[in-house]
Amino acid sequence: MRALLPTLIDDVDDYRFKQKQILKLVNFGYDAPIDPFGLVYVDPDAIRSYKTVFSKYTDAGAVYGGDWDEKTHEFSDSPTHMAICHHFKRGVPWEEKYLLNKYKEIVSDRGSVKGCTAVDEVREYCNRIDRSYDSVQKKGVPKRELMGSPSDDLDTFLDDVCINIGRDCQLIFRGNGWHRLSIAKVLDLDEIPVRIVVRHERWQEIRDEIYNVSTAGFSR
Repeated sequence: MRALLPTLIDDVDDYRFKQKQILKLVNFGYDAPIDPFGLVYVDPDAIRSYKTVFSKYTDAGAVYGGDWDEKTHEFSDSPTHMAICHHFKRGVPWEEKYLLNKYKEIVSDRGSVKGCTAVDEVREYCNRIDRSYDSVQKKGVPKRELMGSPSDDLDTFLDDVCINIGRDCQLIFRGNGWHRLSIAKVLDLDEIPVRIVVRHERWQEIRDEIYNVSTAGFSR
């Protein structure tokens, strides 16, 4: 069963409430608690693959079966990560590698990319990646505050590095926070905060077994 985006969203708190109500139906029968908005810390090097699947909005906190965790791609081979590695490890200017040139092509063909509608804006976007690198180097990947306010929008509230967890506990990057994850890998950070969007049902069953064993001791 796929989750449905809560309708008539008034604010972040409204979304949080409605999504949790939906998950009571989607995840019915599972025992180990799931926080769809909580953050956990993982070693960025443990995230070795990526696959753009599931929505960080509509599927937040869901458990799904199927083969969605198969046929993933190597994160190290992604064009974005390779460009960031070339830029920050080898000092290659953005203009000489994939990122800026590719963004220029997309702006020319589609009119917009990453909110940029002109080549100068794309260049400024790359400058922001440089500033993000400096910030992560000094302070680490920022941790989002869990409590949203009525003035927050969902993009801001859910703007975390997002992963899915496969059947064998493999951490699969799902496509939000590319630059932060790549920078964390380049800087060899020990851990970063991430949000788990979807868990495979087989992994959730293992979580349930561990949870039930651990809680059984308290009921004796």
